[in-house]
Formats: sequence, structure tokens, C-alpha cells
Amino acid sequence: MQAPIDLSLEVFRTQLQTALHTLTTLEETQERALKITLKGVEDAERRALQACASVSEAANWEDLASLPAALLQTRIEQSSRLFQTFLSMASEQQNALLQQATTSAEAWRTLATHWGDEPMIAPVRALFGALGTAELPGMLQTLQPSDKKKASAKNAEPAAPAV
Repeated sequence: MQAPIDLSLEVFRTQLQTALHTLTTLEETQERALKITLKGVEDAERRALQACASVSEAANWEDLASLPAALLQTRIEQSSRLFQTFLSMASEQQNALLQQATTSAEAWRTLATHWGDEPMIAPVRALFGALGTAELPGMLQTLQPSDKKKASAKNAEPAAPAV
């Protein structure tokens, strides 16, 4: 026979692990986004210096007239690469969060197998009872099928008289 587990500890541990893994993933993604943005700013600064050098090296009107188109093309290419990088990063983050959600669901399934034959809400009530809360506002009571019929009959409106 398997030793009983401290359900409140396991529920707390599972939630805390999930939250910390999710937070870590989000922070890693934020760090990558900042590095990419910083690299983009450095590239823009380098391009601005190159544009200044090109203007000073321009010998005639034709050279000067071709600069705006060349600068625009370079900017569009750089923005496209940046956009693709961010899309790739968002896709990777989505996959990581999905994996964490799957891991969390598996942990909850494992906990649920230790709950035995009790309804799922019973451990939650026990947890809040241990914290000193007699009842939670808005928490539905677990009713037996016969109790449900009584409650629905009590709340039912009287039938309108037939005309």
C-alpha cells in the first residue's frame, strides 16, 4: 500500500513549480527580446553612420539621389529579419508554455490518483478547512443526486394555472 501524501503540500508544490517555470520562461524570452532589440538599435546606429559616410562621399547628384532608396531597402530588410526573429521567438515561447502546461496537467493527474474515491472538491475543502476557513463564499456544495432534486424542486417557480 502506498503511503498517504500530504495533499495540501503537494497541491501547493505543484502550483508553485508551474508558476516558477512559467515565470522563468517568460523572463528568458524577455531577455532574448531585449538582446534582439539592442542588436537592432546597434545596427540602426551603424547604418546611420554609413549613410553619413555615403553622403560625404557622394560626388554627384546621382549618387545622392540613390541614397534614400538604398537606405529604405536596407531598413526594410533589417525590419523583416527582426520581425521573423520575433515570430520565431514567440513560437518557441508558445511551445515551451504548452510543454509546461502539459507537465502541470500530468502532475495534477498524479495527485488526483492519490485522492482515491473522494470527489475532486473534497481535498480542496479539506485544504481550506485546514487554513481555518469554514466555507468559501460562492463555493458550490457537493450534492447527492437526491439532494439536487430537492434543491431544484425548492427553487422551482409554481406552475401557472391553466387557462
